Amino acid sequence: MDPHIMVSQERGKNGRPRILISEDSVSQLLTLGLPVTCIARLLGVSKFTIHRRMVEWGLSVKATYSNIADAELDSLVATIHTSNPNAGYRMMMGLLRAQGHRVQWDRVRSSMHRVDTASIVSRMSQLGCVVRRTYSVPSPKSLMHIDTNHKLIRYNIVIFGGIDGFSRKIMYLGVSNNNLASTTLSFFHEAVQKFGFPLRVRGDHGGENVDVACLMFSVRGTGRSSFIAELSDCGGMCSLRLPPTSHVLHQLEEDGHLDLSSSLHIFCCHYAFIPRLQVHLNIFRDGWDNHPLSSEGNLSPHQLWQLGQQYHSEECDENLQIPQIDWESSGLIPSDTNSGIQVPEIECPLSSEELNELKAAVDPMQPSGNFGADVYIATLQYMHSIGYM
Repeated sequence: MDPHIMVSQERGKNGRPRILISEDSVSQLLTLGLPVTCIARLLGVSKFTIHRRMVEWGLSVKATYSNIADAELDSLVATIHTSNPNAGYRMMMGLLRAQGHRVQWDRVRSSMHRVDTASIVSRMSQLGCVVRRTYSVPSPKSLMHIDTNHKLIRYNIVIFGGIDGFSRKIMYLGVSNNNLASTTLSFFHEAVQKFGFPLRVRGDHGGENVDVACLMFSVRGTGRSSFIAELSDCGGMCSLRLPPTSHVLHQLEEDGHLDLSSSLHIFCCHYAFIPRLQVHLNIFRDGWDNHPLSSEGNLSPHQLWQLGQQYHSEECDENLQIPQIDWESSGLIPSDTNSGIQVPEIECPLSSEELNELKAAVDPMQPSGNFGADVYIATLQYMHSIGYM
């Protein structure tokens, strides 16, 4: 998309001048899923002008919606609901959009009620109000929030996330078996490689953020709040709804199949559940980035990010030069800085050859009817069969 969409005028001999708008620009904005009123504001013309040009060009908002049949929509919703049982209307719309289906509100609501009304009623009865701080972030990459989710810390599983403060688009979301600063930096590095350096980063006082703070001070400088250490209000991480993994793990403990004092059991737990969790996080990320935000005129984080990239400059008021960083020799990646929350690292007890044999015998991503519990049991049984107790 042209970052400088121009609207010009054509003057004739009589009457008011005709407003000229790029057909490609309007078509691309429609493809992004923006409503006509939003497009009109972006181009500085009335919505009636946009409507007239769309008629001239044969464009319509209706054509941007999926023509998927109700039966197929119900099947998709049921599949999504299985792995995301707590998804509401907006999140369901985002998850459908992530799969390439832009569906109207009323169709999504009707489908969800047809698939499982009981779950909707149950979820609505459990809804609470979460009050977060409100503030203004001028553009994409002006401020990134980073945080960790410790809901599964009991099993040495930690989830790391970063969110753009302007659009609320997820910059990174990953799971690991440790809570080290080097792991946070690794995820942050991936985000930087994909989206570029933020002007500032905000995180809590946890030691897992130390390496990111050092990097931001090195790149952006000190004395300008390059890294803002505050108590976390959890940003988007508290909106993260995990599959029933915690319940499954607790049940395995109660049934005597999972002993947290056994490094072998923890290894099997990580082997079976971490890849499955990462897939779920990827799906959540795509759904989140495409779900409409009520506070932003029902624009999604992805739409806000795209518009912000085109119409705002994240460094408009700061002429900072970002140095080229040799990540391998910078000394930043291999840090072993510990956080305040200690997570014992469990080393893989298998040789490379044995690990390949395990992967051939038990695929951690094989279909599971109980969210990976059967995969864990199969992994543990295999390890016992080759002499690991």
